[in-house]
Amino acid sequence: MRVIDCRSAHLTIQDYEPGNKYVALSYVWGQSGTTGPTAGAVPRARGTTKRTMLKLPADIPLTIRDAIEVTRALRCQYLWVDKYCIDQNNPEEQREQFSRMGDIYAGSHVAIFALGDDSNAGLPGVSSTPRLGQEEARSGAFRFISTMPDPHASVQQTKWNTRGWTYQEGLFSTRRLFFTDHQVYFECNAMN
Repeated sequence: MRVIDCRSAHLTIQDYEPGNKYVALSYVWGQSGTTGPTAGAVPRARGTTKRTMLKLPADIPLTIRDAIEVTRALRCQYLWVDKYCIDQNNPEEQREQFSRMGDIYAGSHVAIFALGDDSNAGLPGVSSTPRLGQEEARSGAFRFISTMPDPHASVQQTKWNTRGWTYQEGLFSTRRLFFTDHQVYFECNAMN
């Protein structure tokens, strides 16, 4: 299994070391058209010698850029994203990794669920994708603020919720962080 090192300056992709905490991303790919990882010369930590490593391309979709920011904000170093952590040109690796999806999501520290229609929708409230405001009204000295929509209903109404592939990702994840249009919603196997 490979993961993206979100703390590296070049967003390198490296082999996962057992025991390292990582965040997994669940999202709808859509028609993004972005390229896969690229091999590039990356400076070593010390010295000026460069080595060739896989790194994210410059044109990564907004949802993945936002997931990198959330991973950093959660003080985690690694992010697993299927598009970049599974070689999309290697059918044998795809089969092997697809058979381990339950383990990948169950083993994550937390899974981020991006509920947008495609990989360029972003995570509401993280960067350029706005979160919808909470309705309010005033009457004299009183201020009335509506409650947020039920997060379960918000999740059920998304394109993400119509996919069998994403269903298994939600099922196996032990800690889930949903980014709805109105709020961020956390749930685990014990609580919401």
